[in-house]
Amino acid sequence: MIDVVSVSLGAPGRDRDTVVRVGGDAVRVRRVGCNGDYEKAQRFLSELDGKVGAIGLGGLNFSYRTQEKTWPMPGATRLRQAVRLTPLVDGSGFKDAIEPQAAQALPGKGRALVVSVLDRPAAARALAAAGYRVQAGDPHFALGMPIWPSDARFQAMAAVAMPILRHLPRGAVYGERPDRTERQPARWDVIWGDVQLLRRHPVGLGGAILIGGSLRSDDADWLRQRGVRMLIAASPPVDGEVFGANVWDAILAALHGRALRRDEMEDAWTALYGRQGWVTIV
Repeated sequence: MIDVVSVSLGAPGRDRDTVVRVGGDAVRVRRVGCNGDYEKAQRFLSELDGKVGAIGLGGLNFSYRTQEKTWPMPGATRLRQAVRLTPLVDGSGFKDAIEPQAAQALPGKGRALVVSVLDRPAAARALAAAGYRVQAGDPHFALGMPIWPSDARFQAMAAVAMPILRHLPRGAVYGERPDRTERQPARWDVIWGDVQLLRRHPVGLGGAILIGGSLRSDDADWLRQRGVRMLIAASPPVDGEVFGANVWDAILAALHGRALRRDEMEDAWTALYGRQGWVTIV
């Protein structure tokens, strides 16, 4: 059996331990939430190194990117040093190579919000190519600022701010927080990004199409209660759950015995799920 573990800086309340079938293989998928505690995450990573097929890093990327620049994250660099034998991935390969295909399911007009352009620059590009006017949610969801810059304006803002902001502790924006509520119409036709950030930093969702990863039944129920018009999973559900990008990155790495390059990701995914019909509307 293939063993995959997601070590996340997110809340432990979403931890799992389940066995699923991916293609013809049985895969044990575990999640360990560290609630923003880097030392705890580092201990888990060290303990897992050499003992599992692959590890996904959740709640933190190795780097954050705009279309022009890349900023390595010091916290992720430290965590990366704890793993020497096992493939360690952060989901960015899946977000770049596979998730943007979800834009094919959209009508292609209106305004779109990407919850974090730094986390999903490929999603912003895909939405723009589909005809949407794209806005960045990073200032609101990461810093609590009530501003929604266009993607182009955000590129300029990030170039100035990220050399400083990348040193802030990620746990400050991704740790344990109570769900909050806002039942208002959305100002966007499409919202793309992390549902857990939407739960902690409420914005109007009513009438919007939402594209998300790492979805469970309670997430879908929560979104429907807030009037989401359509929910598109960025990958196929497995046993009723939509895994996050770092889990899929880790599964593909475990199946191939190494972390895949981004130019290999699409062929590996196609071998599992084909080129059509993988976007699931729930």
